[in-house]
Amino acid sequence: MAKDTNGTEGAGGPASVKPDREVLALLHVAEYNAVTTRITYWLTLQIAIWSAVFVVAGLGATLLGRFSTHRTLLLCGTFGIAQMLVLIWYNVTNELFQAARFLRHDLKPEVRDSLQLSSSAFWMYEDLTARHRGFAPIWEWGPAGVAAASLIILFATLKPSSPAAWVGFSLNALLVAAMIGLAAVLTASRKQADAPPKVAPPAPPEE
Repeated sequence: MAKDTNGTEGAGGPASVKPDREVLALLHVAEYNAVTTRITYWLTLQIAIWSAVFVVAGLGATLLGRFSTHRTLLLCGTFGIAQMLVLIWYNVTNELFQAARFLRHDLKPEVRDSLQLSSSAFWMYEDLTARHRGFAPIWEWGPAGVAAASLIILFATLKPSSPAAWVGFSLNALLVAAMIGLAAVLTASRKQADAPPKVAPPAPPEE
């Protein structure tokens, strides 16, 4: 029987199945490496964001001590910048959970099926963290709760009477509302990522 251009016994012949699965598995592993590299960058960005939040808070406190006559601008500005940084943190954390969901629920089953494995006992780290996440609502809703409490303190401190004070307070209130919305999105993403993955189907018999 004449071989095709790939060196297999006819199109769709048995000899082409195994190499195709191996190539597909290699592509999936390359995708896994790309996603985990991206996760590493996001984790680094998370640390940088919180460092920036503390720098902004310290800088704002220092400027407030020197320029107390501009209290409204400094309080609203410092609080607003810190909130924008935390909003970025929420988005980055949501991307992390989306990546975890993709690895557990999409990529891992594809690799398992490509190699016809009867077990999912590989790439187990995300499964482990899903079972032992713990206290997730605290750090998902904690920043939003702190921001909401800070907004109340800001209102009590400023006692807005001037147009500038009302504008600053209103803008910060919008940022707090956005943060609460992203906290809800983050909780939903975590639950999707932590949900049990697909059950491995029985491997077909080798011919």
